[in-house]
Amino acid sequence: MGKMLMDDSRFNRLYASVPVEQREALREFRRTHPPRHAQIDGVEWEYLVGGQGAQTILILVGGLRVADAAFRSILRLEPDFRVITPTYPALDTMSGLAAGVVGVLAAEGITQVHVLSGSFGGMLAISLVQHHPAQIGKLILSSTAIPGAAAAKSYQQMDRLVSLMPSSLARRFMKRRLLQIVDPPAAEYAFWKAYMDELFGFRLSKADIQSTLRCIVDFANTAPRSMSELAGWTGDTLLITSDDDHTFDKTAQQALGEVVPRTHVHTLHGAGHSPAMTQPDEFFGAVREFLG
Repeated sequence: MGKMLMDDSRFNRLYASVPVEQREALREFRRTHPPRHAQIDGVEWEYLVGGQGAQTILILVGGLRVADAAFRSILRLEPDFRVITPTYPALDTMSGLAAGVVGVLAAEGITQVHVLSGSFGGMLAISLVQHHPAQIGKLILSSTAIPGAAAAKSYQQMDRLVSLMPSSLARRFMKRRLLQIVDPPAAEYAFWKAYMDELFGFRLSKADIQSTLRCIVDFANTAPRSMSELAGWTGDTLLITSDDDHTFDKTAQQALGEVVPRTHVHTLHGAGHSPAMTQPDEFFGAVREFLG
């Protein structure tokens, strides 16, 4: 199943219960930001490009995988920055995704970017720094971690479970799981529920779900475990956390602090796993201050 967007009639049905301004903001974004495509190592990559500015920000989305899941972040940043946001193809290794992202940047003639990432995207960002340090300027990590052996085993078991499910059941299972993790505020719950209905009903496949799980397992097994492993990278890091985000265990969160060098920490209060959604003013204020 591809990442193709649906026609207006189906969109209207799926988003019928969503407040008009929220629904139309997404529709207008899609109208003004048509996807681009590039063949990287025999794999088709889809991505969005927007904005203007001397600096380029690479946005790496989390487990929702598709670029327009970050549409509000893109809209906030593109008045002052060029913004590149990829959709992830169904690869099984984090290093494979990282190589593809670098290929997308090359296709756009970009040699270095600042990275804004969250959750799964944060793991991919660390893999980029690990394997392609020259391409990364400043690094912003939010709501992410470096999983250990126990977490890797858990995700591996989940992958095996998903492999036994029919595609429709696998997509319903992951939709429920991610809706709980994202935990949107009440005023936006209808929007994100409809968005995930679209995503897991029409845009993501079982292979995409397994790609997420397998890449996390791969990352847990291959991620850097000390700052010395990232000695070739000279950038600074902003780590954005929330005091009530329990998506990853404390060991995995501590591992992040032991690995990523030159880290500035900004802690939000009560922002959950999705601070760019729940507390956008403070979140993007910290991002802009860090980027200068």
